[in-house]
Amino acid sequence: MSPSIQPENFFQLGYVTRDLEGAIARFRDDHQVAEFRRIDTTEPGGPPGSQIALAYSRGVMVEIIEPVPGREGIYLDALRPDGGISLHHLGYLVDDVASLDELAERFQAAGIEIPMRFSQRLGLSAIYADTRPGIGHFSEFVFRHDEGRELFAQLPRH
Repeated sequence: MSPSIQPENFFQLGYVTRDLEGAIARFRDDHQVAEFRRIDTTEPGGPPGSQIALAYSRGVMVEIIEPVPGREGIYLDALRPDGGISLHHLGYLVDDVASLDELAERFQAAGIEIPMRFSQRLGLSAIYADTRPGIGHFSEFVFRHDEGRELFAQLPRH
């Protein structure tokens, strides 16, 4: 049996694109998300190789990821050739790092791969579970350390 995903812990829609500026403009024009905080994660401390934009829209975080060409990793299959936007993952908050470890073990025991894991990057620790075969997208589980809570609190809200 697969680990259950708790909808009450849902907080994020994670998108990927080859054109971050175009995706930001689309969210601004079509969804009234006027401002994003941009983060270059190719610098030390971020998830590997991407530019990201973060904002809240009606209480849900919107994350747009543009991976560095050649370093697309788990984002590659969701990237559209036309540079458009694709849903990549749903994000869920967890209470502590031990919960991340437990989830990773439960997913792996159920035959679900954990292709990405990071700790203390941007004040966050997270795992990505490859839940695509069952629900069509990755599932990300995030614990916010103090720095991560501060980052989330400073994001634009619409």
